[in-house]
Amino acid sequence: MNRIYQGRVSKVQVLKPGAKGDATEDWQDLENWPAALWQHHELFQIAVNYYTLCLAAMARGMDEPAFEAVAIVLAKDAAARDPKHRTDSAREKAGAAAGGGVAPTTGRSGW
Repeated sequence: MNRIYQGRVSKVQVLKPGAKGDATEDWQDLENWPAALWQHHELFQIAVNYYTLCLAAMARGMDEPAFEAVAIVLAKDAAARDPKHRTDSAREKAGAAAGGGVAPTTGRSGW
């Protein structure tokens, strides 16, 4: 699922430590803001896809093995993209772990 946003971000500012945000001087530019903005966008998109998949899982006939296979692929992809996994080996391990357990909607193993 993709979203189209209008507008363009040209600068991101964060509140200085101890400041209240009432004055212009209370704010400072965020270093490397394009990377932070992109990471936020990716995480948001993963959440949208996850909840869309959850809604689809409640529909009739979605407990079929083909749907479960798609859910596993999405779960592995989301786990591998999670920013808390900082190394390639951690991402691979999280992706592999996402395929384990039991599917909550079907009760079958392989979720």
